[in-house]
Amino acid sequence: MDKILIRKKESVYKFLNFEFEVERRGSLYIVFDRLGKGPGMTWDSWTGNVPATYEKEQEKFKISYHPCGHVRFHNIGGKPKSIHCEPIYAITKKQPLVFISIPGIESLNLVERVQGKDAIFGWPEDISGRITFWIELGPPSLENPFELTTVPLAAVTYDQLFTIFISLGPFPFQMPERVPEQAVIKTVPDQDFVAERITEEQAVINFHQAKHGMKHREVITFQPTSGVHRIVFAVPMRAPPQLTVEFIDTRLSAEVIECKTYEVKFKVRGPGGYIKNWVPIKGFILDADFN
Repeated sequence: MDKILIRKKESVYKFLNFEFEVERRGSLYIVFDRLGKGPGMTWDSWTGNVPATYEKEQEKFKISYHPCGHVRFHNIGGKPKSIHCEPIYAITKKQPLVFISIPGIESLNLVERVQGKDAIFGWPEDISGRITFWIELGPPSLENPFELTTVPLAAVTYDQLFTIFISLGPFPFQMPERVPEQAVIKTVPDQDFVAERITEEQAVINFHQAKHGMKHREVITFQPTSGVHRIVFAVPMRAPPQLTVEFIDTRLSAEVIECKTYEVKFKVRGPGGYIKNWVPIKGFILDADFN
C-alpha cells in the first residue's frame, strides 16, 4: 500500500494507507493507520443514531470502495456499515467517505521509517487541539474541490478517474456531552443511493473498459512478471465459459487458472514449463452462454 504521512516540525506521523487494485477488480482501499491508543467512538451516519463506544481499537479502520459503488466500512465499532455511491469509474461529484476527529496531531502514531514513494504533507502551524479530518472522493476536474470552511491538506489523483481529497474542517454535527478527552471519533456518511445502480460483474467490465479507453468490447491484458493473460469480456455471461486458445506454436497450450462470468485468466505452458514472456496467439474460442 502507498502511504500519506503528515509532517509537523521534526516529527512525521502516520495517517492513511491506500491501495487501488487497478489490475484486478478496480477496488479502492483506504486505511486509517492508527491502532491501540485508548477509547474511541463512532456514529453510523452523520444524521444521527446512537454513538457506539469501544475501549481500544483491535484492528485499523478501513474503507473499501468497489467498482459498482458499494462502499464498506470495516472495523468501525458497533454494527457493520455500508453505503451505495457512484461507480468508481464514473465519479461525477464529491462524496464524503469519513470524518475522523482526533484530540490532536500528536495522538497519531510516529513513523518508524520514511520511504521514497511516501507522500508527506506539512501540518498548518496555526492549528492545534482537537481536529477533524474530512476524507472525500471526487472527480479530478473539480474547480473548487475543497469547502470554504475547510483547510486543504492533500489531494491524490488516480489515472484521471478520481481524486482523494483530505482537508481539516468542523465536526459534521454537534458533539455529544461526556466525550472522553482522548477519544477518536469516526463518522461515516449516508448513502447517495438506496441500492447498487449496477451489478458487480458489469461494474468490473465497465471499469476495465474505461481504464483502457474502450467501449463495448473485450479487454485483453498480459502481466510479464507472472505470465498471466487476462480477458475481461464485453458483457457478463450466464455461467463461466469454456476457453480454448489457439497458438501459432502448436507445442503451446493454455492453462486456465481463474474463470468467472465476466473474465478468464490463463497461463501458457510449453515443453519446458510455464512461459512468462508474451507469445503470439492465433485466436480464442469461447463456449459461452450469454444472458
